[in-house]
Amino acid sequence: MRNEIVLEKIKQVIELLDNIDEMIETQSVEIQNTDLQLSDYYHLIENNELSNDASINVIKRIHDLRVIRRSLNNEHEIENTYNTHKSKLSGKETRQFLLHEIYKTVKSLGTQYKNRILTDEDIKEILETKEEAPKKRRGRPPKEKVNEGENWRL
Repeated sequence: MRNEIVLEKIKQVIELLDNIDEMIETQSVEIQNTDLQLSDYYHLIENNELSNDASINVIKRIHDLRVIRRSLNNEHEIENTYNTHKSKLSGKETRQFLLHEIYKTVKSLGTQYKNRILTDEDIKEILETKEEAPKKRRGRPPKEKVNEGENWRL
């Protein structure tokens, strides 16, 4: 009956809180693992001459790791806010304050990175795709008219 429902809900809440605590405990290991992988790729670039295809693959992997690392950093900020305000979980009236603080943190995470050295022009130049030189045609070049007469030149 209701007592069983209440007991089940309490068990679910405890399980969720345990999951959050587990994520908080393992978060630093996840960041460290991502940082070590990034370091390996940076050293791969530094110590080897890479072909264009290899360079593209390495950049894609660095990009993916940076996206993961940004997500882990955002998670860390949310967890810090949670840890600071988790005492508000105990009261029905104060739980909304905890949620409000977490939403404020999430909103602040959406700010765009501001470059320290690179200018907008630098980035535009880097991201522009260079037009390839026109490819040479195969075969014999077409004949050209020299005069209006019947003289042809190759």
